[in-house]
Amino acid sequence: EKQNILDSLKRRAQMCTEYINTMSNITCNPVDAAMYAYARLYFSKGVFEEAARRNMSPDLFYCMEALEKTGVATVPGDGFGQKPGTNHFRTTTLVLPEQNLHDAFQRFKKFNEWFHSEYKHTEKERTCLLYTSDAADDLLCVDLGGRRIIKKKNSQLFRTLRHLTVLYQQH
Repeated sequence: EKQNILDSLKRRAQMCTEYINTMSNITCNPVDAAMYAYARLYFSKGVFEEAARRNMSPDLFYCMEALEKTGVATVPGDGFGQKPGTNHFRTTTLVLPEQNLHDAFQRFKKFNEWFHSEYKHTEKERTCLLYTSDAADDLLCVDLGGRRIIKKKNSQLFRTLRHLTVLYQQH
C-alpha cells in the first residue's frame, strides 16, 4: 500500500509539471517529492495594466481569474517572497482521484489560453483608429484631428481602412 501511495504521488507530481509546461507563458521546474508545484508566469503589458486597474498584483489577478473561471485554486507567488519583477503561482499535487487532477488541469489550460489572449494587448493597442477628415483622400496618411498618424505603406490597407470607415458611418 505504501508503494502505491508513493507511486501515485510521483505520477501526480509529473502530471502537474507536464501540464504546466505545455501551457503558454508558464514554466515550471520538475516537481520532485513535493506537495506543490511552483510555476512562473510571464505576462504581457495588458495584464499589468488590468491588474493595476483592479488594484491587484498581476499574479493575484491571474489566480483570482483562474478560481472564478475554473474553480481551480492557486496561490499567488507574491505571498511567498518571490523575486521582485517576477510572477508565480503555487498549486497542489495532492488532488485525488488522479482523474480529478487531470480534469482540473484541462480546465486550467483552457483558462490560461483565454487569459493570455484576453489581456494580450494594452488599452492603447486595443484602440481602433477611424478617420473622418479630408486627409483620407491624401493616400499618404490618415489624419485624426489634424495630426497625421499613419503613413500609408500599402494601398490595399488604405482602401480597407476607407471601406471600414464607410461601413462604420453607415451604422
